Amino acid sequence: MKKTIVLLALAGLLAGCQHTGSTSDAKAHPEIGSQAWYAWVDEAAGVSDGQGHGPDYGSAEWCRAAHWRVFGVRDGGENCSPAWQQSVDKALRIAGH
Repeated sequence: MKKTIVLLALAGLLAGCQHTGSTSDAKAHPEIGSQAWYAWVDEAAGVSDGQGHGPDYGSAEWCRAAHWRVFGVRDGGENCSPAWQQSVDKALRIAGH
């Protein structure tokens, strides 16, 4: 009986510690290239002024501004390609965003 109680208690502890990959993870890191992703990058990198006065997400102007804010160089980001999006996403995640 004591062994059963100990095993049940241990199983409960393990279940409580288990990482489930919940939707909060998806909210923190939206699908790359989605509107939610552009909004996340915009906020994380500080691309726009927060009052809607910045360039439209995904435009060449916005991507150049994001490239500058994320990488600190002016050349790049003109085409917002999937490879560019991956590199921006990776850089922001490494930076802890």
